[in-house]
Amino acid sequence: MTEHKLLRRTVFAAYCLLMVYLLFLQRGRSPIFGGGYVDTMLANLNLRPGAEICRFLRVWSDPMYHRAAVVNLIGNVVMFIPLGFGLPWANAPLRRFWKTLLVSAGIIILVEITQLITLLGHCDVDDLILNLIGVSIGYTLYALFYKLGIRNEE
Repeated sequence: MTEHKLLRRTVFAAYCLLMVYLLFLQRGRSPIFGGGYVDTMLANLNLRPGAEICRFLRVWSDPMYHRAAVVNLIGNVVMFIPLGFGLPWANAPLRRFWKTLLVSAGIIILVEITQLITLLGHCDVDDLILNLIGVSIGYTLYALFYKLGIRNEE
């Protein structure tokens, strides 16, 4: 393995560890509602595309909820830009967009299901949508770097 490849994989691994911390370890577990674990799980589940995005857009200008809206909408995009850049940058077999998008979707779905089961966050289809937008932006940045001659070394 070349020195550059090792560096790329190390940087990508550090990003992955940071994401594990941000997605699972920094927040507490959702309190169990009166109905128990299953009711709490269902309360933390959103399978309606656009529902949370629209909710946060409606409160965007409200000073009380603006920070939460920014963190949810922009944060869910920005946090996954490095995934879209890093997967093809650190792993040559993932240089094609569809491969990066497919692997990223699998990772994000796994994260969302884990958050649901462990009650360490909400399982939200809108998170998947926003995260994949971030992955797409990251991949676009990777593709621009690649075209400019900053290529992966095998």
